[in-house]
Amino acid sequence: MFGASDLAISVSLWLLYFDHPEHVDLSLASTRLWAWTHNHFPFVMGITVYGVVGNKSFAAAPGQPLGDTKRMLFTSALAVAVLSFRFIEWATKEKDEPLSRKPQPLIRLLSAVVLLVLGVVSDALNVGWLVAIVFSIFLAQVGLDFYARLLLPVPVIQE
Repeated sequence: MFGASDLAISVSLWLLYFDHPEHVDLSLASTRLWAWTHNHFPFVMGITVYGVVGNKSFAAAPGQPLGDTKRMLFTSALAVAVLSFRFIEWATKEKDEPLSRKPQPLIRLLSAVVLLVLGVVSDALNVGWLVAIVFSIFLAQVGLDFYARLLLPVPVIQE
């Protein structure tokens, strides 16, 4: 369960990031390009720290809480990744077409705050539950993205 949840968090990050690049209109002469470029540094840093701490958390004894440092690194690294992804999403203005996905900045911001609060208050929570709760946060984001996509009109294919 623990390994599957860790893998599911990684897949969720991948789905959030790579779900819509073909619908992006990123012009070279804009401040959005600057924001898009520079927000990839904390995004990649958050994913890297998550990968290292997630790997080390496998060494935690089953049923035991994750140490304070590892727990805070785990949740704050993912919060940084989600928050920087919020700005990457803002910077990638989408083309006006049927399959475009509208960014959800409030959901990203709320998820980052919940991840940070979870890191602070979950000192007695065992590692399995911590990872499962973090996974549910990412599952909710992916689910809301797909739900928003379902609300869009179906494109008409012209022959």
